[in-house]
Amino acid sequence: MILTLLTNPIIISVVLMTLLCLFRFNVLLSLLISALVAGVFSHLELVDTMNILISGMKENLKTALSYILLGAIAAAISKTNLTAYLIKIVSHFISHKKYLLLLSIALISCFSQNLIPIHVAFIPLLIPPLLSLFNKLKIDRRAVACALTFGLTTPYMVLPVGFGLTFQDLLKDNLNANNVSVSLNDVTNTMYFAAICMITGLFLALFVFYRKPREYQEVEIAKVNLENLEMTRKEWGVLAGLVLTLILQILT
Repeated sequence: MILTLLTNPIIISVVLMTLLCLFRFNVLLSLLISALVAGVFSHLELVDTMNILISGMKENLKTALSYILLGAIAAAISKTNLTAYLIKIVSHFISHKKYLLLLSIALISCFSQNLIPIHVAFIPLLIPPLLSLFNKLKIDRRAVACALTFGLTTPYMVLPVGFGLTFQDLLKDNLNANNVSVSLNDVTNTMYFAAICMITGLFLALFVFYRKPREYQEVEIAKVNLENLEMTRKEWGVLAGLVLTLILQILT
C-alpha cells in the first residue's frame, strides 16, 4: 500500500513540483518538469505527455484568462500611485493598540484579493513604516505574518469576487467535470466552513501562540514617502476601472 502510494505518478510529480518551488526554481519550469516526470512514471511517450498537458491547459483556459485580466488590472495599478495613496489614507486609521493593529492589518489585506485585486503589492508600502511601532509594542512578527496570511487567503476562499471568483469557478468546474453536480452558490456556502477554520486559526495565533511580547533589534530601513502623493487623472481612471470591474463581477 505504502509502496503503491510512493510510486504513484501524481504524488511523485506533486512532491517534485513542491521541492522545486521550495528551492526557488522557476514556477512554470517546475510545472513543466513535474508533468514530464509524471508522464515518465506513467510509461507514456513524450508526445502523449505533452498532448495531455496541453489538453489540461485548454480545459482551464477560462481560469487562465481570468488571471490574465486580473493581472492586467494589478499591472495598471502598479503603474500608478493608487495603492500608495490608499495606504496613506488607511494609515491614519490604524490603531496603536497591539491587537487592534494586528486585526487592522488582517482587514486591510482582505481587500487586496477582492475589492482591489493587487494581491501582495500593498505589503512593501504598509509594513515597513509600521516596523518601529511593532518593536515599540513588542509584537511577535509571526503574529503579523499570520494576520497577513489570513487576509490574503480567506477572502478569495469565501467571496466570489476578484481572485475569489476565479478560485471558486475552478472548484465548481472541476467538481462538475468529475460528476459532482454543484453550482457556484454551493461552493461559496461550503467555503464558509473553511473561513471559520481560518478565523479560528487567526485568533489562536494572535491571542494564544504569539501573544507573548518579543523584542527585535532596531534596524534603519528606507521608508516610502507618502506625504506628497495626490490623486491624478491616471489614479482616478484606474480607480474607476476597479469599481466597474467589481460591479460587473457582482452583476454577472
